[in-house]
Amino acid sequence: MKRFLSLLLVLSMAFGLSAVGKAWADGEKPGPDNATIDAAIYLDYAAGIKAGVYRWVPSDDGSYYTLAAVDESGEPLTAQESAINVGANNEERGGMGGFPGGELPEGFQPPAGMAMGPGGMGGSGGGGTVYQGVYMNANITNAENQTMLIYAPAAYFTVDENGEVTGINHETSVGSYTADTAPIVYLNECGGWKSSSPRAVDTSYLEQGMIYVTAGARSRDAELVDAYITDALTGEKADTIYEQANLLNATEILLGSDGHSAVDPALYWRDRSGTADQHTSFSVGYNILLAAQMLGRDVDYHLVWNMGHGSNEGTSTGTFIDWINEICA
Repeated sequence: MKRFLSLLLVLSMAFGLSAVGKAWADGEKPGPDNATIDAAIYLDYAAGIKAGVYRWVPSDDGSYYTLAAVDESGEPLTAQESAINVGANNEERGGMGGFPGGELPEGFQPPAGMAMGPGGMGGSGGGGTVYQGVYMNANITNAENQTMLIYAPAAYFTVDENGEVTGINHETSVGSYTADTAPIVYLNECGGWKSSSPRAVDTSYLEQGMIYVTAGARSRDAELVDAYITDALTGEKADTIYEQANLLNATEILLGSDGHSAVDPALYWRDRSGTADQHTSFSVGYNILLAAQMLGRDVDYHLVWNMGHGSNEGTSTGTFIDWINEICA
């Protein structure tokens, strides 16, 4: 776990907590119609900050910063969350986990200690402005889906009199963590195997001192992707696609079947499956964690009574945040 956290630290340092320039890099601002961007600038986030294409933007309440893309004048670009598809019928929602459209039923009050979050991961939410994040690919076909948002507690930064980030504060702690030890929570959300955009921040993780990352994804409903898949499944790339599909099966990789074997699998595994999930069998998560356990890994598996697909797990079997704190202690 310590090695894993060290890698996370390297990743967070690579985000470039440095002074922000205002000059745009050579070339026009990237977008859906500008399919190629300069990887040396846009995919090296520290270089992107220095070039003035990215900027750490403070939240309205000053409690955290977001690494966002900026326009020609240095102002952060705003974005909008797209609806995601969850549940047995792929119904759309875009906010609080387990409730369509992110709206809580009238009069609903969560049980004491129950965390509700926009990603359905057990956080308390917090929302805030959603900005356009950093690019993840040099070939842009769907800008909404090919960006990533990085949120970090404000206490981890040093700033000037204008609130602009100038560096990392290595001394201040938030919860049990500092900028050098903070775990990174990566929200992987692509409901219904459809494209997704980066989500609003879930501040419950930041309040614990964690760094929160949420990325978009191109999938079967994205421009060019459907045509690519059709060609790949029937053309010269068919064998490559078959190989990549096998790499998505964590159980097979952990067990070393079909010619694949995990070299250094994670030390800690957790799964919460719902008894009311009509979309995915609870045996899927069970088999993955059983395979991890066979390799001597630490596993934490529970069925949650009456929890549906993509719903909040509640607190009856512990929370995701509590589990992170426990394994990082």
